[in-house]
Formats: sequence, structure tokens, C-alpha cells
Amino acid sequence: MITYRISYKVGEEIFTNDSPYLSVKTEEKENFFSLFLLPKTKVKILEARVFFPDTFHKEDLFFANGYQSWTDTAEQRRKSRTKKMGLLGRIPFLEKKYHFHPYGDYDFLEYHPHYSFSYTYLRNQERYRFFGSVSEKEGYTIFYTDKENKLCCYKDNKGMEIGETCLLFQIFQEEGTEKEVFDDYASSFHQKLKTVKPIKGFTTWYRHYQDIDEKKALIDLDAVSRSSIPFDVFQLDDGYETEIGDWVVPDKKKFPSGFAPLVRKIREADLIPGIWLAPFVASKNSQVFLSHPDWFLKDSQGQYLYHGGNWNGAYVLDFEKEEVREHIRFVLQALRKEGFSLFKLDFLYAVTLGENKTKSRGQRMCEAMEFLRKELSDSLILSCGVPLAPSFFLTDYCRIGPDVSLTYDDAFYMKLAHRERISTRITLKNTYYRRQLDRRFFLNDPDVFLQKGTKLKDKVKEEMFRVDSQYGSVFFTSDDLSLYSREETERFASLGKERSER
Repeated sequence: MITYRISYKVGEEIFTNDSPYLSVKTEEKENFFSLFLLPKTKVKILEARVFFPDTFHKEDLFFANGYQSWTDTAEQRRKSRTKKMGLLGRIPFLEKKYHFHPYGDYDFLEYHPHYSFSYTYLRNQERYRFFGSVSEKEGYTIFYTDKENKLCCYKDNKGMEIGETCLLFQIFQEEGTEKEVFDDYASSFHQKLKTVKPIKGFTTWYRHYQDIDEKKALIDLDAVSRSSIPFDVFQLDDGYETEIGDWVVPDKKKFPSGFAPLVRKIREADLIPGIWLAPFVASKNSQVFLSHPDWFLKDSQGQYLYHGGNWNGAYVLDFEKEEVREHIRFVLQALRKEGFSLFKLDFLYAVTLGENKTKSRGQRMCEAMEFLRKELSDSLILSCGVPLAPSFFLTDYCRIGPDVSLTYDDAFYMKLAHRERISTRITLKNTYYRRQLDRRFFLNDPDVFLQKGTKLKDKVKEEMFRVDSQYGSVFFTSDDLSLYSREETERFASLGKERSER
């Protein structure tokens, strides 16, 4: 029997479950458990928790879905433990400089050795006991096991005030094979994929990082055009902008003619023009910040919030302000008018940073994704650095792992930092463990497949090819294609081919 505990405040009094001020209604129908709150006055949530009659047995594996795209994800045995913030992030002066915490759930989640965002399963060989939230709008749903190894979940909505009837939990449950439970979970949303077409593309990022300009982009485009690989997309990545946050007009020194010549040549090559941006953040030297400092979030000490450590830190736009939404709307429409039709939207988790007394993190993330989808209704969206469930059926393509590293597991000291670190090893692991999302909720982007300019061993490249090809649908590279041998060209061209022909 499923039980629950809903604790809340009315004035200074604390109540649990039914009271003169609130009724709790549950419903178990077919594969769904639903829990409704029916308040008779405004109540402040202190705890919202559900307890399932299922146990994490010794022979089981627990699936732990990480917070966002870059968070490591895997099946866990009972003796294993989810990693906490590493040593570097616990040293105050390093945290102040590099801002490790905002990337993950370190500052808002109650820690459990085994926990999973939005969905999970307990697997015994080929049998899956699956549990998944159908909506995160009332708060993220975090599944976990307690000290007795019982499966539980709670809503990340502590402190939220509720004054109207709401469906707080809607949990899909099913036992079956992998295909059965994930097919039925996807069907339970009653929505369709935004796109069903896998894509191959070129991104300027790993070849140039931020050192990109018009000349280099055109050289890359020429190599893409001459290649026999059937590319679909040419995507301009980070580095074209003068400052983070100023997306509409590129750096005049790097792109003296603006976007137009590059976009025109991309289209002449019969490719989709793509562009990268991080819509919810801006640097302290950006025009958007200098002109509108009141658009940015501050912490309880009155200091501007950082999104993390990239670019020496960037500040976070307050998406709840209508002026900010209008600004983002203007940016997206301006880039559409320039001719871009694929948008890689990055660092999206930032929209939920900071305190909000009226909306949970899950609600803010869901609303942000709905906003982006509406504004880019006729464009392709590749989302990145984003909690996955709020992206279901709203994004065309979604990154499901961190950035690959030019070495297998990146710098050794980064293992002492946050879980959202650059790592080819973690990317491969995430691509495998999030494989079931591909072509059910969006198309999976396992990040680039690189054959040149790395220190990756041949056996790692072979593993990347196998894993990406079998479990991904977005096949990008950032290699100098003019250096490809015939074998390398044929290998990249064949990514995903075997799977698509099944």
C-alpha cells in the first residue's frame, strides 16, 4: 500500500495530512498513483513525501538519474553511494572563485546515498520495477531509498504556498522489460516528439573553442561542404559574441560583416545554420548587464548570483521579470531573422537559481522550457545543461551527458570538484544509462565524436563510436575534416546507420 506524509503550516501551526485547512485525496488507477491537495485556505508546504511498498533488495540495481544534462548518471548497487560535492568545492576561497555549487543540486537537495531525479527503476536482471513522474510543474520529484532500503519520493517544493487544488504527485508505475516500461512511460504523457530525424553536424567549439572568427568558420564550412559525409547542420558555437549575454550582434573584429555572409554560405551548402547561446546568463561586462543591472538576481546578501565558473562567472537573469522575457524573446527572434534555424541553448539550469517564494524550481524550469519552445516554434532546439524531465517533448534534441574531454577523464584534480565536470568517461556512461530517453522523449545528443586533435586512445574512440552510434541521434564533430582519411570519413558517415536500418 502506498502511503504519504504532507506537512504544512497555517499561520504558526503545523499540520500533517488532513486537517480543517486541507484535505489530501489519493487515487490509484491502472498504472498511476495520484495525490491531490485540496486546501481550504493558503498553506505553506513543509514536506510532501510518498512511501512505496517496494524495497531495494541486495540483488537489485537502483537507477540514479542526475540533476541535469552534465550530472553523472548510472545504476547503483546497495553498497555504492552517490557522490557529494568534492573537496575543491568545499574549500571556501576556491568555491568563491570557481562557483562549483550552482551547476548541481548541492545547495537545495537533501542528501541520500541513492536518489534520482524525476524517474527511477529497480532492476533485477531483465525485470524493471519502474517509477516516473508525469509532471514536474509542482516541483522536482526526487526518488530515493531510506535507511530500511524502502523506495520513497518527495517534491522539491518546501516553502511553497498553495491556495488552490493541485495535483501534487502523478507517478507512473509498471513492472516489465526495459522496452515495456519506457514505452508505456513515454505514452503516459500523451504527447509526440517534436522531431524524429537524427542529424549529423559540425560545431566550431572543440576545434577553436572561443577563438573563432568569420575566416575560420568559412574554412570549416568549406571542408564540410567538400566532405562526402551527409551533414545536416553547421553550428556556430561560443566565441562569436563580444560578451556573454550580447548575442544579437557578433564581435565586429571577429565577424566584421555580421552573421549574414556565414549564414548565406551555410544555406548555399544546403545545410541548416545553427547557433549557440546561453539565454539566461550574461557577463558583468555585457551591455545587457551594464544597461539593466536590475534584471539580474541577487542572493540574500545582495550580491549578484553566479551561474557557475565558465567565463570567470556570469550573472543570472531574473526570468520572472516580464522585461527579461521580452529581452530573451527579442534575442531569439533577431537570431531567427538572421537566418539561424537550429538553436543550441546552453546552461539552462541557471533559470532556477536563486530563491523564489512563489514557484518551485521544477515549475520555473518547466515554464522556461515552454517559453523557449513557444518562441522557437518553427526552429530546432538542442538543449544543454538542462534538467531532463522538464525538457520532455519540448526540445528536439537534448544533451544527456557532460562535454567530452580531449583526454579520457580530463584533469585529475577535477575529480575533486563537482559532478558536472568535463569527462569523456562520464559522457559515455551517461549516454548508455540514459539511452531509453532517445526517440521517446527527445533525440539524445551524446556530444561530439572526435577523431583528430585529442589524446584519446584508439580503443576509446572505438567505444565512443559504438556507444554514440547505438544510443544517440545527434552526431556532431568538430574535427578538421581536411585531415580525415577515407576510413575516418566513412566511419563518421556511418554513425547511427546500422541502428537506423534495423
